[in-house]
Amino acid sequence: MDGVPDVRQLLAAEQEEPTDGSDGSQDLRDRLGGLSAAERERSLRELVRTTVAEVLSYRDKTEVDTDKSFLELGFDSLTSVELRTQLNRATALRLPATVVFDYPTPAALAAHLAATLFAAADDTAGEPGEEEIRRALAAVPISRFREAGLLPALLRLADTAEAGPDAPTDDETSELDSMDIENLIEIALDGSDS
Repeated sequence: MDGVPDVRQLLAAEQEEPTDGSDGSQDLRDRLGGLSAAERERSLRELVRTTVAEVLSYRDKTEVDTDKSFLELGFDSLTSVELRTQLNRATALRLPATVVFDYPTPAALAAHLAATLFAAADDTAGEPGEEEIRRALAAVPISRFREAGLLPALLRLADTAEAGPDAPTDDETSELDSMDIENLIEIALDGSDS
């Protein structure tokens, strides 16, 4: 599509546009975040439908059949780049210039936007919270981290590597205080030859 002069100019102008630093995708995620997946997709379908109507100068967005292909609706290379540009602004995504060919109907494009905008949020929805993770890590004896070869990495993550790889951290010290006798003996014997 870079071979078409009007498209090349539009792409060049888009790259020169200053960004205001706002994250439109986060604003959109916030607005749609409380909705079900079906409601999100329906809202994004309306966004695509409205944008298509603007780009093609339709009088009313209801003239846009979301199940018709973009080519049937009247898109060419220039209008496809214009649609992509407007959707990039609305979502703060970086959609490819070929988006109308990759997702040939407004409905398919809306489904792609929903997947792109909410995939990360949906993927982390089932993850445990920070407190739950902290409790789980605190329940693991330090010797198990040593055996697995994870203690140096954990200490680096905690930014305590300056104290030396074997120096106990405040967290380790407080964890040692909370351990039962069996765990303490296991740690003590871990460093011996017996």
